[in-house]
Amino acid sequence: MGKTLPKDLSVVGFDNIILSAYSTPSLSTIAQDRYQLGFEATKLLTNLLEGKEVEKIKVLQTTFIK
Repeated sequence: MGKTLPKDLSVVGFDNIILSAYSTPSLSTIAQDRYQLGFEATKLLTNLLEGKEVEKIKVLQTTFIK
């Protein structure tokens, strides 16, 4: 198609995997707080098991790493 990276097209990863630091050209990625993700998942599961009402949608903070 005659396109070149990064001039015409960008690739963005998600989850800030360790390999993104070693790619050429560098890979922009979205990072999320894994601790907070686990905490919220545990809280959700605990509330479900206890029969409590749970939030249907939970939005967590992410960070764009260029």
